[in-house]
Amino acid sequence: MRTRHTDHFLNLVTVLLSVLVLVVAIRYGGESVEHAQADATQNVSGFAWSSNIGYINFNCHDSSPGGTYDDCATANYGVHIDPVTGNFSGFAWSSHIGYIRFDPTPDPVGSGCTVAPCARLNLITNNVSGWARACDVLVTADCTGTVVKGASNLGGWDGWIKLSDPAWTNPLTYDYVDGVIDGTPIDVYDPVGHNGVYYDPVSSRLKGFAWGSLVVGWVDFAPVIPPAVGGVYTTLDTAPSPPIITGPTPVDPNVSVGPYTFTSTDPNNDNIFYLVDWGDGSPVQRLPAVGTVISGFTESTNHTWPAPGSPIISAVATDVNGNVSGPGTYAVIVNAIPDISVTPLTLGFGGVEVNTNSTLTFTVTNTGGAGSFLSGTITVPPVGPGQPFTLSDPDLGDPSITCSSTISCTYTLIPGGSSALLDVTFNPTVVATGQTTLVTFDSTFPSLGDVTRQVQGDGIYLVSGPPEGLNFGNVVVNRTKDLVLRITNSGAVNIGPGASLNFPFPEYTCLSGCPFNIPPGTFVDVTIRFQPTAVERYDGNSSITPPYDSVVFPFLGAGVAPTFQFRDQ
Repeated sequence: MRTRHTDHFLNLVTVLLSVLVLVVAIRYGGESVEHAQADATQNVSGFAWSSNIGYINFNCHDSSPGGTYDDCATANYGVHIDPVTGNFSGFAWSSHIGYIRFDPTPDPVGSGCTVAPCARLNLITNNVSGWARACDVLVTADCTGTVVKGASNLGGWDGWIKLSDPAWTNPLTYDYVDGVIDGTPIDVYDPVGHNGVYYDPVSSRLKGFAWGSLVVGWVDFAPVIPPAVGGVYTTLDTAPSPPIITGPTPVDPNVSVGPYTFTSTDPNNDNIFYLVDWGDGSPVQRLPAVGTVISGFTESTNHTWPAPGSPIISAVATDVNGNVSGPGTYAVIVNAIPDISVTPLTLGFGGVEVNTNSTLTFTVTNTGGAGSFLSGTITVPPVGPGQPFTLSDPDLGDPSITCSSTISCTYTLIPGGSSALLDVTFNPTVVATGQTTLVTFDSTFPSLGDVTRQVQGDGIYLVSGPPEGLNFGNVVVNRTKDLVLRITNSGAVNIGPGASLNFPFPEYTCLSGCPFNIPPGTFVDVTIRFQPTAVERYDGNSSITPPYDSVVFPFLGAGVAPTFQFRDQ
């Protein structure tokens, strides 16, 4: 006969218990317990094995795989695990020591269970803890109470069977043939350290070892004992694990945010679905909306929070058999509603010299309430000949505004009542007045809408002449008059080389100084000759040749007829 034994107690049990087991068998074998009754809902069956007392039967009807045992007509008993609490109840049976109760009366001063429940399956870790108790050690016939029969009748045993102990390492098991140990370990029974009895949801079996003192010894819950199948099975359908929830926080109200994820596993690998209470008064949401997902699958969705606050998401997972997990929770901070103010309404640069730049600043303020945060983007059209405006962050140490390019920036989490700065730079490349563009501030809050601000400036050259220009007065037709035009460059860019003058009439010519080159901070004197060809006015503006033709000088002059004087003869 092939059985499992442990080497820890083999010799001791062989010597001491050969008599003790016999006494127990005689003492308990013929007794019964009034309320050792099973019902249709009991979900544990099969056999455990003790080398001291043999089989322990967990149900009068063996519903384990391949099981054929059915003795319910003679004695109706069974063990049950509550699928919600994991608490054990009911009775097992040994032909040597009688009934073993898995929800015995706690004994506050005893050596075993001191507080209910006495035996419990942890539905998260699948470890079993606590105690069962042999009924016939008790004085009461219905296996209640804590009063034990005389010690002389029990060999000093109080009936407690310990289901686990953190100090245990489940014993090595050996191949045992005809009572002889061949010395070769066949496995370590508890490779993952359950330290006692545990539930294996994959095989639907209770496994591991319990200890019942020297009377019962080690009890193997998954024995290999031909011809019986052996092992303790359960039809326990445990609930999924509480969902693990993740997602963004803090978040803004009235904006769809996510994803929020929900993950749960079912010990029986049943398909599941999630019920999500968002904690903000919105209806409970089913995920997925229709059907189920496999155990361990992460379901995700977005959510729009309707108002500021601190809601707590609560979700449960339900398997296809209706078993509901405990709740998983996740706290979210929903920010107060922000508002945006951008000042000034317009940035006016005035005249800025071509190929130089000038910078002015917008102030972006969150005028919303305390606890609000303002975020969004800032853009201008791409830079080109008609759009010489660029964006930048004036305070690189402040993360409230950052620019990824000269035309695109973001403002992020500006607290209520606080401000951030945005620089706008005007860099004209051509002489032109009224160069204009719009800066757009787009908030992540759709209800705030876009805010636009205008920026404008003129591209100029800082070149000047006499304010009144040159006034040549009246000049007799075909005669000439010369004046000097002083042109001053007070800017930062060079005028020229090769610059000259455009004249309003051909009667004006450059006598000297043309063409010219005027470095910054210098001037040049140009001699202009006026030679009228007709009796008329020659008023107009002279300008520097392109690209400096925005600089003009008024020229005034008139051609007059000659006068005659008569002398006495």
